[in-house]
Amino acid sequence: MPVAGRSGLNAAGRETGRARKSERREKMNQMSKREASVVIGVLGFIWFFLGGMIGFLIRPSVPLVGKLSFNTVLARGENLDLVQKALLGPTAQASFRLMMESALIGMAGGLSLGIMVWLLVRKRS
Repeated sequence: MPVAGRSGLNAAGRETGRARKSERREKMNQMSKREASVVIGVLGFIWFFLGGMIGFLIRPSVPLVGKLSFNTVLARGENLDLVQKALLGPTAQASFRLMMESALIGMAGGLSLGIMVWLLVRKRS
């Protein structure tokens, strides 16, 4: 009969939390390339989305108007009429560029983080 605590079994013969944790560690160490690419892709997408949100939140404002709406920023000012387009168009284009630049920086950070996690998991195994 196995000794309780040392074999990962308790007195009733059930697995302890320590045994389950070691099993999870072993499964993570055996991460396949496909699983790693999924993790890297998901992290890249999440960070792309977060970067875009941050870029939208820090967009410049227009005097007397304030910050432009999400639709105007995404359309880069193309949905405005002629007078508004002349006055607000450059700000809408700058806001769109800022949003896309921060989204791409976020994606690069997420992909880098995913690659580092994959390399650390691979190094452990």
